[in-house]
Amino acid sequence: MIIDVPDHQELGETANGWLNLAWEITIEALAKFQDSAGYLEQLSEENPEKSPLEAYWHQKRYRLNNAIALLQQSIELLLKTRIAETSPYLLIVGDPQSWPKASKAGEVRFSEFRTLDASQLCRAVSLATNTRLHSDFNSFFERIRTQRNKIAHLNAGNARVEAHKILVDILTGYRFLFPDGNWIEFRKKYMISTGEYSPISDYEEDFTHSNFLYELTAAVSSLENRYTKAFFGYDKRKRGVLCPNCKSLQTKYDDSEPKFAQKRRDGSVNCIACGATYTAQEYIDELAQWA
Repeated sequence: MIIDVPDHQELGETANGWLNLAWEITIEALAKFQDSAGYLEQLSEENPEKSPLEAYWHQKRYRLNNAIALLQQSIELLLKTRIAETSPYLLIVGDPQSWPKASKAGEVRFSEFRTLDASQLCRAVSLATNTRLHSDFNSFFERIRTQRNKIAHLNAGNARVEAHKILVDILTGYRFLFPDGNWIEFRKKYMISTGEYSPISDYEEDFTHSNFLYELTAAVSSLENRYTKAFFGYDKRKRGVLCPNCKSLQTKYDDSEPKFAQKRRDGSVNCIACGATYTAQEYIDELAQWA
């Protein structure tokens, strides 16, 4: 009997955790860079032969390489999750004659079996599940796998990585596997689930939204407009305005002014960060409270 058979929901939770961790590593590097960009640029002008800008990203290379590896692993596990939802036994490969021997109790742990290789997953998902992968997914997944293999088997310290490109890959992978999903909601839901920024006593504040706004600021600043529009619904060419609801969700220590709300053609105002939508008059009335 096969025991410790993986549950597809648990696999999915693990994959989502890895995907979020890849995001956290990358966004932290970008946010800290933006916090000190002016200072680093000044130092680089004063010391062109020893550029602090290059030194900053050189120091982050191993962490960013980890983000790439986590992204690849999360995508692979999400594919396995789809297969396991149909039946986890579909993940097992090989002739039964080659399967591991059972214990004296007649049991074999699922983890002892050889399972589908990463290169086999896309076809297995297409044949064994209701998921229809985008036509561009295979080439995307292969590129991420190749990138990860270079890190794992070659000199990772010499691998050139660009943080903003990793963000695009994370968001692209999410969009491929959750075409109807919303990354902003996905990310906030995960942050809440960890409890990392939640109050641990009645007199403490919830830092979740403030931290999310900090991340979103770094992401929007780092990405080209085509990506902020595609993944966040935010047009950098248009003016962003203060969102009263976001302001109310910030902690008293957070004096930033999140401007992730934008006016729509019908005159309403919508915020991508919290999802609040105001009529023109509602926005004026709400904003007056923060004047």
